Amino acid sequence: MRSLSQFYEFMDSLQTVRRTVTGYYLMQAHHPRHIQSLRNALSAMDDLPGEGLDKRLDAAGRTVTVTIDYERSELEKDIYFLITRHFLQSGAPANPVNQRNPTNPSSFNRPHEPHNFASFSQRRLWMCRSHDFLHWSEPVVICAADDEEDNLDESFYGMPLFRVGGVYLGTVGVLHQVDNTMDVQLLTSRDTIRWSRTAGRAPFFAPSESGGWDSRMVSMVSSPIEVGDELWFYHGGTAYHHDWFLRGPVEGLDHPEARAPEGSDFGLGLATLRKDGFAGLAANELREGFVCTRAMRGVGRSLVVNGRCGRGGSIRVEVVDAHDTVVSECTKDRCDPFTGDSVRHTMTWKGNPTIAHRSEGEDDAVCKLRFFLKDAELFSFRFETDGP
Repeated sequence: MRSLSQFYEFMDSLQTVRRTVTGYYLMQAHHPRHIQSLRNALSAMDDLPGEGLDKRLDAAGRTVTVTIDYERSELEKDIYFLITRHFLQSGAPANPVNQRNPTNPSSFNRPHEPHNFASFSQRRLWMCRSHDFLHWSEPVVICAADDEEDNLDESFYGMPLFRVGGVYLGTVGVLHQVDNTMDVQLLTSRDTIRWSRTAGRAPFFAPSESGGWDSRMVSMVSSPIEVGDELWFYHGGTAYHHDWFLRGPVEGLDHPEARAPEGSDFGLGLATLRKDGFAGLAANELREGFVCTRAMRGVGRSLVVNGRCGRGGSIRVEVVDAHDTVVSECTKDRCDPFTGDSVRHTMTWKGNPTIAHRSEGEDDAVCKLRFFLKDAELFSFRFETDGP
């Protein structure tokens, strides 16, 4: 290339090729393996050195700056998720007779046989995927109660999913068939396929006290809405049991709900949570808590924390490099303690919010954070490129 116009023509033709290749790949990306490859590519782009969408590439001893706005926009195309049931989700029980009432096989719950996949009768979660809302993948089981740690009477109902940073969260309705009640548990995943339970499988959201309008069942079937510094969860609920009013008359249950099923009322409620308040690291006032992050690359210039301190409590931060050497002036002793309650507080060191890297221009330098907590709780942190 001997002129600037030839260079621009070359860049334009290269973008056309990239658009064609990326578009073809997205059309093929229905398998979870392909979708994960897209996410890996997106993560690799974020790890490239540079500012924002302008990335620096080293080739043949020269540094070239390229803009990846097109590639990123393509890789971030919406992937539609459908979490549903399967019409074959209930296996054939070895003994189909209702032993509680052999003359009436119309029980709502089918017999459950632990460790027998062929007769698995509990409800569980299936997922289908689509890139265009028209063509969907075959349903795949993503979460189910197990016979080792879950009660034998537990089944999973619907679950919305939503992203918090690079992690997916889901609020699944868990039916306890013996008590005939339902609460909500919180699940986490990084790929939407493999899900983990949280808080020792304790409820994330439970029915209210006895006598309340939602004292028997609660459910969350939509993602939270961010409103100011809070997350708003709209939830359903009822003071009735799950199916006693529905199947009770047929089964002959002796219960007020079975005798008066028309009184079943369901309502809509609102529950709130502080932003990023799903979990936290806490320390009391007696011993200072300490936690060190893994090494991180490509951090920003300032650190924002989401935390809450008790009276006399504090959060301090120290920044170290990959060799555990303190970065510039960002020491624990120089850190201005955070002593309040905020979802967005910019940490400073002697009034300076800048995280000075070891040498000028090392925006992709590796660093670790050391948090020191005293009568405080840390919910989340993030880096920002611009100042406060």
